Amino acid sequence: MQYAQLTPGQHVTVTPRGSRSVYHGKFIERLAKGVCVFIVDEFVGLTGADDIGDLYLADSEVRRRVKPVETH
Repeated sequence: MQYAQLTPGQHVTVTPRGSRSVYHGKFIERLAKGVCVFIVDEFVGLTGADDIGDLYLADSEVRRRVKPVETH
């Protein structure tokens, strides 16, 4: 998926590098440095109570690892 196709609040699936697992999240924003910010449901609270589950991916990683969630 191209980063330009993402809209804030859009639900996506993310497959991290080196993993076959698929995680569910939401696109938050694209930073000026070519990095996209996601909140991943399964990552919330992993490092402590204040962990919001944020994930930062470079545009090149977004193309390979992020897919939109189909809504019907």
